[in-house]
Amino acid sequence: MDNRVLLFYKNKLNSLSKEVNKYNNINKYTAVGKLASFIFAVGLFIFWYFNSIFNILFLTIPFLVYIFLIIFGQKYIDLYTKNKNLYELISDEISFLNKNYDVFRPNIHFIEYTHNYAYDLDIFEKGALYHSINRCTTADGEELLQQLLLNPKRSSEDIIKMQDSVKEMMPLREVSHNISSISYKNPVSLDNFIKTVSRDITPPKKIAVIYVYISASATILSFIAYGFGLIPSFIPLGLFIYQFTTASLFAKKTNDEYSKLNKANNAAKIYLLISETIKDNNFQSEMLKSIKDDMCAVSSKVKELQKINSEFDQRNSGLYYLISNGLFLRDIILSYKINKWIKENIYNIPVWNKAAAYIDVINSISVFGYNNSDFIFPVINSSTIIKAENMSHPLIDSLKRVGNNIEINKTHKFLIITGANMAGKSTFIRSIGVNLILASMGAPVCASSFEFSSVDIFSSMRTSDKLMDSSSYFHAELQRLKLLKEKAEKSEKMLVLLDEILKGTNSQDKLQGSKLVLLKFIKLNITGILATHDTALGSLSEEYIENFENYFFDFDIDEIGEMHFDYKLKKGISNNMNASILLKNVLND
Repeated sequence: MDNRVLLFYKNKLNSLSKEVNKYNNINKYTAVGKLASFIFAVGLFIFWYFNSIFNILFLTIPFLVYIFLIIFGQKYIDLYTKNKNLYELISDEISFLNKNYDVFRPNIHFIEYTHNYAYDLDIFEKGALYHSINRCTTADGEELLQQLLLNPKRSSEDIIKMQDSVKEMMPLREVSHNISSISYKNPVSLDNFIKTVSRDITPPKKIAVIYVYISASATILSFIAYGFGLIPSFIPLGLFIYQFTTASLFAKKTNDEYSKLNKANNAAKIYLLISETIKDNNFQSEMLKSIKDDMCAVSSKVKELQKINSEFDQRNSGLYYLISNGLFLRDIILSYKINKWIKENIYNIPVWNKAAAYIDVINSISVFGYNNSDFIFPVINSSTIIKAENMSHPLIDSLKRVGNNIEINKTHKFLIITGANMAGKSTFIRSIGVNLILASMGAPVCASSFEFSSVDIFSSMRTSDKLMDSSSYFHAELQRLKLLKEKAEKSEKMLVLLDEILKGTNSQDKLQGSKLVLLKFIKLNITGILATHDTALGSLSEEYIENFENYFFDFDIDEIGEMHFDYKLKKGISNNMNASILLKNVLND
């Protein structure tokens, strides 16, 4: 990890702490003002009722003050919420960089044990690849990110478009943080909420709405007439009570609608905030320009929904509820507005979802790239499968990484990697798989140079108990290899990652079986890497020169008998094994 990244986050956190405290204090003073104006309005009304020494219109003054404080206060409530969310986001980023993986969302429930590679490569484990990347603020963004990680093969054009978008987003830290902080702790989808609301809400009939406007107009005019002394007080007060009672009869239905609308609005708010965040950016990349157009085109519609919901929110104020329904029958009008909005926008929602999902994923990958500033963007090269220098696993601490070079430029070929326990074979294989997945989704990779072509990936590195059921370990391995064969036969180009296959049988069977598997696989459109302790498999390169190549990881033993690993890949076959040494050390302990 680059210390400059951590320093940036710490400075940002200090700045946000001051902003949060400032807006919190403003909100406290506003709340006191609202309470005081409400108490003053009630007291003034009681005084007028018993004394009648001033015009009733004078009562509107504290009410107007109260309304002003609601409108004025909402701005600072929003600013407080925004900065508080940003503070929590940056705090979580610092925690994650310090290896505290209790923040953000790893989605460990999404692990697919039968997937081509997700289980073997730890894609969805806590602290693993998905967890490191995911900063999504929408459920649709999380779903898209999952699909990109699970389906690496895509066109060169799509990869380049994603790379361009991520590169453009990476320096825009303010934009990025504003997107992530919106709802990264609880991403939601607008689609499900709107469907629920549109199904359950019954709109008022149009004639009822016309009646509401006529009744409200009559009530308001009666108060004006009374203010000028043209009619007695019981007329406007009677109309006021009548309208308030009418609205109260529909209160339960209106409250149910409000509850559903509030959920929908919480989701819609995300889309609006994303739109507001990106609207002033003059994006150059094709994907970001398209996303901006889609999001900004519908932002006015989301603002309409927010406005309706905001008016509903104000019903929570007793004084506002009393006056708005007594004068305007506001609840019935709002119910009509909700249904009208849904009918007009229900078919726009998929467009918003897709645009929001892509900006979510682009932003998440840009955060991953920024947090790993030493990573590089790979180059697509159709003439090779993978060609990398100083490549290592992206989730290993930068101070502990050991890079290796690798080049595979054709199919029908296997690299056989031998070496001692703990020498780095499995980590190296996972490094290849994880970096290829990153490259295919348009993300930067952990290497000093990296060329690749998009391929299908399949692994068989460990067998989960979830796959074994009542069968033996060996049978589960065979089923996995059978699945590999079936998928390879349908693939144009596949990279296979194998670690110590056929572990569930004796040594001689394992050796002969491994040879049989490898000789079968080189006839398919496969490029493979096999990590093994069976050094005898290295002899395949003598008979099949074009199809097999040998590499190994080694270790040294110092004068006091301790092993030292350099984790560097070397050409050839390993001569050193260390199981007996490790066992001896354990038993001596």
